[in-house]
Amino acid sequence: MRLFPSEETNVSLTRIRLSCGLVLVMALGVVGCESLMNVPPEGQDSALNNPNQYNVSHAMNAAIKWLLADRPASEPFYVVLPEGCDQATYARVLAGLDDQAVSGLGQRIDGPVLQVLSVRVRGYNAEVDLVRYLSPKLDGPRGRFITVYLRRRAFENWTLDRITPWLAVPAQPPSMVP
Repeated sequence: MRLFPSEETNVSLTRIRLSCGLVLVMALGVVGCESLMNVPPEGQDSALNNPNQYNVSHAMNAAIKWLLADRPASEPFYVVLPEGCDQATYARVLAGLDDQAVSGLGQRIDGPVLQVLSVRVRGYNAEVDLVRYLSPKLDGPRGRFITVYLRRRAFENWTLDRITPWLAVPAQPPSMVP
């Protein structure tokens, strides 16, 4: 029975500790790169502002899914994303949504609209501001502001925290998306 660890054991323990430390630093670096995002940019913020970034598009997709699960669509509707979103982002956001969801990119908008106004990601929390315009045939250009609050854990999808409808009414729905 040995009372003192051998020099060989100390070297092994040191290697294990260094390896664990390196993995921890790398993991924190990856999380830190995506932990603060604002779409669209808010003033002179230091956050990432790319609306086509993977985490932003998945937060938009999750927010729309949870909103439709809570308040289903009764007819086809256009999905309009923040300015600067490309076709690939529209495809990621529309993936897995109701068949009634139609991309608003480059379309003349003449029906109900679900418009994403802004996305804020703070680590494992996200807030997505949307406005849902009702059918112009029934209600005219009325809409409802809604904030969907999301949460996630490491390596998991966004889940619903809560949905908050606001009393403010937006002025007009978009008539055409660039």
